Amino acid sequence: MLPKSLVSVLFAIVLVYVPGGLYADASADPAAVLAELLAGRYQSEAMIDGSDGPWLTDYRVRVNNPELGETVMYWQIDTGPEQRTYRQRLLVMELDEESGHVRQHTWSLREPERFAGQVDNRELFGKLTWADLFRELPAVCDPLWQPIADGWRGYTDPERCRIFSERHQDWRYIEAEVELSESGLRSTERGFDGAGNQLFGTDPGVFIELRRIDP
Repeated sequence: MLPKSLVSVLFAIVLVYVPGGLYADASADPAAVLAELLAGRYQSEAMIDGSDGPWLTDYRVRVNNPELGETVMYWQIDTGPEQRTYRQRLLVMELDEESGHVRQHTWSLREPERFAGQVDNRELFGKLTWADLFRELPAVCDPLWQPIADGWRGYTDPERCRIFSERHQDWRYIEAEVELSESGLRSTERGFDGAGNQLFGTDPGVFIELRRIDP
């Protein structure tokens, strides 16, 4: 099944990875190191070689905006042969004191059309204020990033990320996972009803693979 835009969790993977190991520099801010590795442009194989599969381009751009946080990124996904903008988010990353991992706070834009196609306009994003942002999903749906063997893993736990559907009078549970390495991203996201039936998202065990195009 393909992801639906009804309810989706965006997450970026950020871990401190340098040749020689994760967290090799104990003095480094994990959120900043994660953002450095995550920043770039990623594409699906279909975009690169014309093969079958999803047509996706994923942008992760560092933003200098002290009002919003020390480590801020803009996230945009374009889909289809025409590369229409599908998802736009503002990510604020910081060390989570409780878990010791990096928490990605995910914010939506009140006027997303102003920013579509503006991934290189750092000045525009630098002027954003909290009034320009809102939460589409509750804070418990924010992913936590932690080191893995060759990079980072970001995970949203469906036991915590749940939303009550007034229309269906039932809970909706969201699970999302992203793995980040120097070569690219692989991600999956799924939604379930209160009985555990999958409603949307990638099939179990299936990841969408994106190759890093720009560093």
